[in-house]
Amino acid sequence: MASAQSRMMTMKKVMMAASQTKRILVVDDDLCIRRLIFRSLTAQGYEVDTAEDGAQGWDSLTRMGESHPHGYDLLVTDNLMPNLSGVDLIGKVHSAGMNLPIILASGNLPANAAQLGLSAIMPKPFLPRALAGAVRQVFEPHTKPG
Repeated sequence: MASAQSRMMTMKKVMMAASQTKRILVVDDDLCIRRLIFRSLTAQGYEVDTAEDGAQGWDSLTRMGESHPHGYDLLVTDNLMPNLSGVDLIGKVHSAGMNLPIILASGNLPANAAQLGLSAIMPKPFLPRALAGAVRQVFEPHTKPG
């Protein structure tokens, strides 16, 4: 009897954890950076999709909104990319009224970065654990970064 109850409790914990998995979209034109961020965040238990430029990122954001009722929980984007810059992508997100936390992770930060309504700014280069800490801070604002 105790083992059946224990199994049910374990199943409940697994189901709760699965329902609380955060979905993150990473947009960066550098394949190595995309892979590094993908590996780092999936190792932390997040569900991560990637896009290679701002236009592809925008397509992913709009498609996810249509197919998944809650869409993405976080956008992590570079700035300088072909087709649509990170700043332009951020502008589209805000114009569309998407209530989406955004981390700008770039080696080329715009002068107006502080006015873009970002949750965090990650100047490149950064360590994967620093990004994981920033992401954790977005989702759990009362935790210490790092």
